[in-house]
Amino acid sequence: EWMASIHPDDRPEFESRLMAHLQGETELFTCESRQRHEQGHWIWIRDSGRIMKRREDGSPLRLFGTTQDIHSARQAQQERDALSKLFAKVLDSATEQSIIATNAEGVITVFNAGAERMLGYTAAEMIGKETPARIHLREETRARAAALREATGKALTPLEAIVLESE
Repeated sequence: EWMASIHPDDRPEFESRLMAHLQGETELFTCESRQRHEQGHWIWIRDSGRIMKRREDGSPLRLFGTTQDIHSARQAQQERDALSKLFAKVLDSATEQSIIATNAEGVITVFNAGAERMLGYTAAEMIGKETPARIHLREETRARAAALREATGKALTPLEAIVLESE
């Protein structure tokens, strides 16, 4: 009866993981699946369990487990995924604008189709691999670093020279 409450699309994975644990192939059973709620709709749950003791023949004697409602977290993740896809589509449709973003270390994390078209690099070449220093002329970067060093009294990296505003 319990297995009948698991969504038909999720049953094969659930059964596979459960059998692997029951047969001693895994130390812990965990599985996220949809379960029919008593009101008839589907909710996401995470089942976790462990065989605490086995009989002499290896069959389970004592099991311990929990079921956790993760429906809200799964819905929130689906919403984040949808927004991320929308954001990517908006960036890629901006072919007349170069849009580039970096993480805190200065490594490029966004490089849209407009940046590809205008600068001649592909997103695959830039994202996660380069900083904006790659797309600036070294002479200009050095000149800017020198001017900012004079204005601030600080020695700057090429990336800092690109992004730092002089006061």
